[in-house]
Amino acid sequence: MRIGLASLSFALVAAATAGTGRADVPADSIKLTLRTPESVDVADSTDPEDYIQPTDVQKPREFNFARCVCDEGADTFNVQYEAAWANGAPMNSAGTQLFAWAGSSCATAASRGEREMTCSRLTGIADAVALDNAERLFVPVGELLTPGTNNTTCKEDLTQVTYGLYTSTDGEGTITKVVEEKIDVDMKAPPVPTELTVHGQEGQISLNWEALSSEAGDIQYFQALCAVADTGEAAHTKATHDAQYDTPYTLCGASLAQEIEAATYSEGNEAEQTGRDITEAELGDLALLDSAFICGQSGGSNSTGVTLEDLEDGVEYMVVLVSVDKAGNAKAVYVPKTVAPAPVTDFWEDLNGDEPGIDGGLCLVESTYGGGGGGLNGALRAWRDELRQTPIGRWMVDRYYAWGAPLASAARSSVVARVVLGLAMLPLVAVALVWHAIGLPAMLALVLAFVVFRRRRKWIAAAAIALAPSLAAAQGSNTPYWDDDLASESAEVSGPKWHFGLRLGPYLPSIDDERFDEMPGPYEKMFGDGSWMPALDLHRIWGTRFGQIGGGLSLAYFKKSADAFIPGSDDRAVGNENSLTIIPSELTAIWRGTMFHDNWGIPLIPYARGGLGYYLWWVRRPDGEYAKFCTSTPCDRAIGASLGLVGAAGLAIRAEGIDPDAARSMRDSGLDHAGFYAEVEMAWVDGFGNAKKLSLGDTTWSAGIDFEF
Repeated sequence: MRIGLASLSFALVAAATAGTGRADVPADSIKLTLRTPESVDVADSTDPEDYIQPTDVQKPREFNFARCVCDEGADTFNVQYEAAWANGAPMNSAGTQLFAWAGSSCATAASRGEREMTCSRLTGIADAVALDNAERLFVPVGELLTPGTNNTTCKEDLTQVTYGLYTSTDGEGTITKVVEEKIDVDMKAPPVPTELTVHGQEGQISLNWEALSSEAGDIQYFQALCAVADTGEAAHTKATHDAQYDTPYTLCGASLAQEIEAATYSEGNEAEQTGRDITEAELGDLALLDSAFICGQSGGSNSTGVTLEDLEDGVEYMVVLVSVDKAGNAKAVYVPKTVAPAPVTDFWEDLNGDEPGIDGGLCLVESTYGGGGGGLNGALRAWRDELRQTPIGRWMVDRYYAWGAPLASAARSSVVARVVLGLAMLPLVAVALVWHAIGLPAMLALVLAFVVFRRRRKWIAAAAIALAPSLAAAQGSNTPYWDDDLASESAEVSGPKWHFGLRLGPYLPSIDDERFDEMPGPYEKMFGDGSWMPALDLHRIWGTRFGQIGGGLSLAYFKKSADAFIPGSDDRAVGNENSLTIIPSELTAIWRGTMFHDNWGIPLIPYARGGLGYYLWWVRRPDGEYAKFCTSTPCDRAIGASLGLVGAAGLAIRAEGIDPDAARSMRDSGLDHAGFYAEVEMAWVDGFGNAKKLSLGDTTWSAGIDFEF
């Protein structure tokens, strides 16, 4: 009975105060937490489980123009405010009604009538005691963004709105703030380029414009939409990117509420000369900015272009460009003429037009090192036939073909795999060539001689250590400067094991040399001259009485790009850039004359190296895919490699030999020596004369810095 009377008394008190509220909830005693729907699919939900706390990127998109339009229409887009005590419930708060208002200057209005002109009353809290367990208030976005009788429609100039909870002692004639939260709002569409340069390229279309300056800072993305002009269907079966914008149509099927204007062309645009005129009415669903039509994207306000890829040559497309701001507002223009990608003549096609016998392709031996029965491939085939004459040899050949097929397949799908497999095979090819040239017994004899030589070196080193004390005593005080304490200290440790260098030099591949009757050849016509090529060298070295000997790898990188040709012409197709990339790799033995510095203090190190070169190359057409030359099926892809011989001679300078004070600091850093080097290199890399392989050698120079450690 006591419980019932208490409940009845509380209900009577609450009913008596419901109309007026009690000012027993002090300012800032409540905290508000904004949560937004987990997805558009649950935007009208009143289930707290469907709401999450938005990130700084997500939050602006909840209060944009499209959501306002849709919510003002037939669809509801809620946000949720969780109200809870900031520091525990204040005394005498039970029975106090909290009124919710949204708008501007809600608490300072002189009367409720004046307040309702700029603010809207929303669902509040009947009794502040509900905040003991946190109260969740679901607020329609439209009511937040169109507050008061003065704001009956969604307005682009709205930049901020206040949502708050208030108490009142006179039926909301005047209200007192308890908590307010300001919401930054962006409902104004960003600027969009109105002058476009449009180029129909091979397999793609490029849109370019001048960087925007006025009000461009808010732009986050440019997205393009494409439709086939004849059918109105999307250019791709699936959009290339997710929509970064919201429109009333994409959110709730409403009209865009804004027209799409036609862009103008900058002077000299080729698409303007070839495409047919189109109107906004012909755009169809494309004019609604349906996200299914998205075919390209670039980011940032400083962007000046977007490329629309994977399109069909000769097919006419309609194109719309959309600028998108941080809140997902969008503004669009359309290209008033159809645009068709057009084929061009890239370097691979031009090269094959002059010399159709050149092949691309990569296989473990034949495609990599040359086809046919002559040259290197002929020697390897002859060696294979010799092996087949014995049971063990036949087993080895069978294992090669069993393992080689899947490795060749992997090489076709990955450039990295091609490089790794090609380099890994070089020593095997070298062994095979020596075996074939001198026979297995002679090759084994060479291996045995090398092992004996290595052991004799160890015996000589042991004898030198045993004689070192007597030699030191005999030397007396006539010690040259390089045999000071530092030199004695270095003698206690082994010499350097590795030599590493970084160098740069000019490179011009010999693709045109001695092959084409008319000059300039295909390379010079397309790319002109050569370019600077960076390279690195890494060799494992061993010290001897006659300097260092060793072996290792050199890798370099070369790339040239140029606009391709208009078919049947030497004129360039502007914007249709094709490129040739070459990765020279070399497996070489090296001799370095370090005894001049080690024994006599002369800091000059002459050196020579030579071995096999394996130059991987590929050509990419304007759409970024490998170029192709098609006279039959399958087409010959522009990717391959050429094998050959390389040799170099050079001179290195050990820097500490010039400045002995630098030696100790180098030693402390883990380096034995550091300095500079320059070399002249000659490369004969043409598949050992194979007419089907690109000739990629050159006689050139390079210089850089090197380290021994």
